[in-house]
Amino acid sequence: MKKELGISVLLLALCTVTAIMNPRFISPVNLINLANSIGLFGIFSLGLGLVIITGGIDLSVGSVFALAGVLLAMALTEWHWPWPLAAAMAIAIPTMLS
Repeated sequence: MKKELGISVLLLALCTVTAIMNPRFISPVNLINLANSIGLFGIFSLGLGLVIITGGIDLSVGSVFALAGVLLAMALTEWHWPWPLAAAMAIAIPTMLS
């Protein structure tokens, strides 16, 4: 319990300093964006945690997410594909590789 308390105090101190340096940090829009980002990665972490716990260790998830992001960005900006096709390709290629 001591470790969790220390981490919580450190997080609270970091948030306080950040809010003092930039008051927009505690704006409702920023807090909603943070919650959305944390929720997304939390869901991925739970799924990956279950895979690791059951013995099917697979640490390539981060690499696959990065590949999908790069493919989507390249398809939209460099290859000028329409977004539905670019999104489908960014989902399909990493799915086939994993």
